[in-house]
Amino acid sequence: MCVEIHQVEILDLRHLTARDFEPLLQEEIELWSKSLQWDYSASAELIRRFLESRSLPGYAAVERGRVVAYSFFVYEDHKGLIGDLFAVADYRGPTEERLLDHVIETLRGSPGLERIEAQLMMLGSPVLDVVFRRERFQAHGRKFMHLAIGSDMGSDMGSDMRSKF
Repeated sequence: MCVEIHQVEILDLRHLTARDFEPLLQEEIELWSKSLQWDYSASAELIRRFLESRSLPGYAAVERGRVVAYSFFVYEDHKGLIGDLFAVADYRGPTEERLLDHVIETLRGSPGLERIEAQLMMLGSPVLDVVFRRERFQAHGRKFMHLAIGSDMGSDMGSDMRSKF
């Protein structure tokens, strides 16, 4: 289900508290765990601290007082780094696109930046590929791999997997 764009308000993250993000962060932690077997708890805690200190630049999508999506960025030397973009399932697509547009527009208007980078492993919607192409981002392939130590996963690996190494 896709939610109508006009129902969602885009706000600066610094107008909200960490408590406002708790259900969203919990859903993101669960998705990282389910999709990548990755414990995102420490990252979420860091995000909470920056949200609480009102020092994290970015935007939140809010509907009827509920934060349904967010994106943040940081400045590093002459680069703007898009740190995260996440939306609850029902708000992926147009809401993420609006957030990404806000972030890119803000970074483009930031003095002294020479480039914008993003390494978003949990992109929620193919719509975002269109945004990155439209904005002329260059994509570079990345492999995320993991091995469960002590398991026999490698012994039953098919020839297709072995041929990739």
